[in-house]
Amino acid sequence: MHKEFFELIHKDHGFFRNILGQLKQTQGTESKRREELFTKFKLEIEPHTKAEEKVFYPPLQENNEFYDDVLESIEEHHVISLILGELERMSKQ
Repeated sequence: MHKEFFELIHKDHGFFRNILGQLKQTQGTESKRREELFTKFKLEIEPHTKAEEKVFYPPLQENNEFYDDVLESIEEHHVISLILGELERMSKQ
């Protein structure tokens, strides 16, 4: 697999940690900022997880050493999707 793809994944994960950190620091009075950060996170995480599942995971899954790790990662992506759906319906205040 290309080194650039690994670098992109690593960069994206840093981006997501940064947004989550910013969300954690928002106060109840910053609902507009919280909504903006949440929307940014959601819009970016969905294509990221789909790309990992389509490009990154299949070659790893062929190797028995990584098979269980790949299944766990796919399950985590599913959980992220469920949680984002629940959070989207909640008030951002």
